[in-house]
Amino acid sequence: MVDRALKAANDFSCHAQFEMEELNEQLSGLVTEKNILLNNRLLKGESLRDTLDK
Repeated sequence: MVDRALKAANDFSCHAQFEMEELNEQLSGLVTEKNILLNNRLLKGESLRDTLDK
């Protein structure tokens, strides 16, 4: 009986840890996406840089 309860608690703990890792990865991706958007020249109202020599 105790073994079954310990196994269930361990399974829950492993599942919760997996969910936390997945959420942290999603958060990291969203932070990266936010930073890319915040540094976008067009969104800042700046013009594009011309890469060709005049």
